[in-house]
Amino acid sequence: MQPARLAPLEALVAVPERPAGLAFHFPGFNIALGSWEAVRYAQLAEATGLAVVAVELPGLSRFGHRLPGSVRRDLMDAHADSWAELCLEYLRLATRQAGLDRLPVRQLTGFSTGCSLAAAASRHLAVPVLALIEPVSVTQRSLAALEAANLADLARFPAALATNRDWVAQAWRTQLREPGVRYSVIDLLAIARLLSGRSIPDDLDRPAWCLLARGARSSLCPAPAFDALDAQLVAAGAPGPTLAISGLGHQLWHSFGAVAALSGRLPTASDMTAAGEYPGQSLS
Repeated sequence: MQPARLAPLEALVAVPERPAGLAFHFPGFNIALGSWEAVRYAQLAEATGLAVVAVELPGLSRFGHRLPGSVRRDLMDAHADSWAELCLEYLRLATRQAGLDRLPVRQLTGFSTGCSLAAAASRHLAVPVLALIEPVSVTQRSLAALEAANLADLARFPAALATNRDWVAQAWRTQLREPGVRYSVIDLLAIARLLSGRSIPDDLDRPAWCLLARGARSSLCPAPAFDALDAQLVAAGAPGPTLAISGLGHQLWHSFGAVAALSGRLPTASDMTAAGEYPGQSLS
């Protein structure tokens, strides 16, 4: 998939029977759209009744193309808007190519790095549902402190994988044999600068409904900053659950049981209609 004048990226679309709308998902850092991602998106689609559309994050793709200079400069200044706008351009193209562009966008979800993009995208799209799972850009810290938190959470990765069994574990092993994403050192530094700041609490508008979730043992999403973001949303009058997944760290999204539990807390399209929520953002 390649918009005019832009680098190619891969997309992944999970479509339930009779989808009632679209969910745009923003994956985390260093996550390829392979067999394991497909399992999680299928679960999200089944739970919500929405077609889930995701693209590789620009600058973090199997093709290895660098970010545009203007986007990189914004990330170095801890701003995610131009990166989110670039993602949305790819997501719109993927939606058109899948023949789903007549459906409204009803949900934005993000994991880890993707939370910064989902939060920024929510300022451009009138979408009823926002879900931020393990947001990282929630507190000011040094790059060294960010890396120390990352290493601590990598040590907890096996605990998340150990919860998967049978065909789910096989999907993970299959993705290990598939090509991973590539990125440049300069783009890595720019993204790290974004994640070491407070782009989400500083820039987040009041969402109509927001799910917040973190692993109870997470270092990348520290509890005090997470609680402060929750309090900010409560003060703004934004409804939605706030969840801590016991026994897991940052990589809770790699536990299929956690994915199933979190997707079950997201409202379905019929829930939103029954509650009188607005239908979502049209792409036409």
